[in-house]
Amino acid sequence: CYNYGQVETNATGLYAYFGGIVGLTKDGSTTTNCANYGKLTFKHDISACGRTDVFNGETAVKSFYGGVVGYAQDIVSNCHNYGVGECHTSSMESCCGATIGYATATSPISNCSNSAATTCYIGHIALVLSDYTGGEPYHYIGGVIGNGKANVDNVVNYEGGDLTVYTNVGGDFGGVIGYAAGSNIKLENKAPMTLDFTYLGQTLANKAIMIGGVIAKNYANNPDNKITVDSCTNSGKLTVKNYAYTAGFSYFGGIIGSNDGDGIESIKNCINTGDI
Repeated sequence: CYNYGQVETNATGLYAYFGGIVGLTKDGSTTTNCANYGKLTFKHDISACGRTDVFNGETAVKSFYGGVVGYAQDIVSNCHNYGVGECHTSSMESCCGATIGYATATSPISNCSNSAATTCYIGHIALVLSDYTGGEPYHYIGGVIGNGKANVDNVVNYEGGDLTVYTNVGGDFGGVIGYAAGSNIKLENKAPMTLDFTYLGQTLANKAIMIGGVIAKNYANNPDNKITVDSCTNSGKLTVKNYAYTAGFSYFGGIIGSNDGDGIESIKNCINTGDI
């Protein structure tokens, strides 16, 4: 499957799934040999959802954006993004990847890539944390994959795949993957990532951020199912602007920002040459 056309949407539902090829795949529905070449623009504004609160129990407003697939629940392989993308969201949670937004634990990813710039605008002009009843906003942003819960193998963010994020909320920001929970083998980031934490006149302060040249956060909490990170490289420059740190916690790494959990077995054969 191939998309060559320009795709733009203004989503109004509580959950919004957007992809250059497919927004949401079901269990048993694989995504293989697909590519997007078209320009993509995704907008998901909580004010359009008719909500004064954006989180209430399980009814969070969530956004899923991918150049090829927004939300995957089965195998994704040999999928590539060549189209410039923009993701605008004020949701409680978003998973934004230039190629794949979110992949469940039943959705391993292999032989996928991104070669085009993606720009994310995340936050709200009237952002008050008291409005987020039940939790605080958090976002998962990656140069190829926003949030990957299964194993990932041979995935590359090539030159030209610049990731630029403007936000006033916390999150995981990775050159290849924002949040990872499976084994990650042969991941490579060759493009710069620029994060500006002043957006819509508000500057993020005292909130968690995790930033990695390849993976922002790598987490596995099952000691009976060990995962590993092997043969990953970053040569892209990481730039952070306007983050007012005085409390809370922040993690930065040339390869991984945060590596946590009893299920982590090893990190090996990884190289960073990108400036931070």
